Amino acid sequence: MPAVPASVQLVPGGNNVIYFGEERGVETVAGLVPAQLLRAQAFAQTQGSSIERIWRLDFNDAAMPWRLWAPILPDALQGFEIVEYGRVYFVIASEALT
Repeated sequence: MPAVPASVQLVPGGNNVIYFGEERGVETVAGLVPAQLLRAQAFAQTQGSSIERIWRLDFNDAAMPWRLWAPILPDALQGFEIVEYGRVYFVIASEALT
């Protein structure tokens, strides 16, 4: 089995990313050090963030809805709060990030 990379390179536009870290809140992941997979920039929740949106397909729901997290949305409208191990996220970035 190949080693899990220490970081993820995001390009401007859409990026498919698999998260291999511990389950954490989106805001908590934003504060992690770059040594763990799917780093701070990928889940930053600040105005002016390079991350515009993060989409997650919810396979556990029979309707399989897409859930959205975006830094501009209030907490009550966020589609998910937890970043989960082994889940695939579609991250929309406005610039390249590591």
